[in-house]
Amino acid sequence: MSSKGDMDLWPSWAMRGFSTVWLARDIEQHTYVALKIGVSDSRIHETTVMKVLSESKPSVPTTSVTASGAGAIPVPLDEFTVHGPNGTHPCYTTAVAECNIRDCSSSRMFKLDVAKALALKLVSAVAFMHDQGYVHDEIHLGNAMIKLNSGLGTLSIDQVYVRPQTEDISRADEGALPPNVPARAVRPLDLGKPASEISLKETNLLLIDFGESFAPAKTFRPCKDCRSYLAARPPECRFEPSSPLSFSADIWCLGIALWDSKAKRKAGVLPQDEEAAFIFLLSRMLSLDPRGRPSANKVLASEWIKNWAMPSLQQSLAGIPEQNAMPQ
Repeated sequence: MSSKGDMDLWPSWAMRGFSTVWLARDIEQHTYVALKIGVSDSRIHETTVMKVLSESKPSVPTTSVTASGAGAIPVPLDEFTVHGPNGTHPCYTTAVAECNIRDCSSSRMFKLDVAKALALKLVSAVAFMHDQGYVHDEIHLGNAMIKLNSGLGTLSIDQVYVRPQTEDISRADEGALPPNVPARAVRPLDLGKPASEISLKETNLLLIDFGESFAPAKTFRPCKDCRSYLAARPPECRFEPSSPLSFSADIWCLGIALWDSKAKRKAGVLPQDEEAAFIFLLSRMLSLDPRGRPSANKVLASEWIKNWAMPSLQQSLAGIPEQNAMPQ
C-alpha cells in the first residue's frame, strides 16, 4: 500500500482517538518511521507544537535532567496529506518508539530503579514543555513512550513481518462491505517487551500526542474543555468549568501518572523515608486547589526527585546495572 511516492505502509501499529499510527518504511532513507494518519478532513496542529518544542532550548542551564526533558520531544520528520475514499487525511512521520509505559507494565512491573528513572524523565519532559509556554492536556502513561532500542532499522520487511496476524471483517447483518472498508484487518504490531525486561539503559522516554496541546498565554481554554481522560481530569474541570485551564491541570495529571506507575507495588516495598517523600510530593501535586500545586520545576526540585529518582537517572546515563526487581 503506497501513501507517498517514497514510502510504503505496513500493518497498523496502534489506534488512537483521532488517528491511526502505522509502521512505515521510508524507501529513500532505508529506515522505518512511525506514520500518524489523522481522521478525514481533520487538522493536525500538533506538528506545529512539536516543531516549536523540538527546536527550543532549555530555559535553564543544561543538565542531565533538562537534557532528558528536551530530548523527550519527538521531532516530526515529514508532513503531508493523503486523499482517499473517506476524505483528506493529514499525516506526519516521526522516529519509531518501542511501547508505551501503560501497556508494557500492564502485566509486569518495572524494576524499581527503572520506574524511578522513567518517572523523572516524564516530569522533566513536562517541565521543559511548560518552560516553553505549552500545556500538554493529555498526560498519562499511554502517552509516555520508550524509545526503540533494537536494531529494527537493519531488518528487512520480510523479517519484520514474517506472518502478519489478520482478522476478516464482516457486517453484523451479513451484507456486502462498502468499497471503503477492507476485507481484512491486520492486528497492531507489538514492538515492546514486558516491563520487567527493560533495563536502565533503555529508559529513553518520549512524550507524544500533542494534538490537544495549547499555549495559555495565546489561547483561552476553559476547564470544562479539558481533553484528559475522564478519570484523570483535575477537579476544577467539574467545579470551576469556566476558569482558564492552565499548567496546574498538567501537574494533576502528572501526579496521577506517577501514582499509576507505583500503584501496583505493595505498601512497605519502598523504604519508609522514601515512601513518605513520595506521598508528600503526590499530596501537593494532587491538591484540590490548583493554586496549591507546585510547578513542574518545583516537582523536579522535590525531595523524592532529588534523593531517590535522581540517582536512578544518573545510573541510566552512566550505564550502571539496575537493582533487582523489588517484591511485588
